[in-house]
Amino acid sequence: MFKKPWYRIALNVSLNELGIPTIRLNPAFRDEVIELAVVHTLTPHEGALLVYSRVSAQMNSLVRLSALETIRQWRVGPDVREEVYQRIFAEAHRGQNAFVTTNLPLRD
Repeated sequence: MFKKPWYRIALNVSLNELGIPTIRLNPAFRDEVIELAVVHTLTPHEGALLVYSRVSAQMNSLVRLSALETIRQWRVGPDVREEVYQRIFAEAHRGQNAFVTTNLPLRD
């Protein structure tokens, strides 16, 4: 019952660490990420990686470099599983959507 609200808060913290402004995220996209993250038991950092894989091309280069450093730090710890990381970025590289089907991650 309380899992989604806490997950939303933790996801927002993780997105802020990556430099992704949560106010710019499409609400349907964020809701889908949260729903799938809870179903697939993704950590908030893994959920943030999912969002990052969809919006990184639209980010400022300096923010993107900072986000990559944050991701490197996350991967060292237990909050990002290697198989989840590989799936998210392999599918993003092939142009597929890992887990998420909403096409518009950011608001105009």
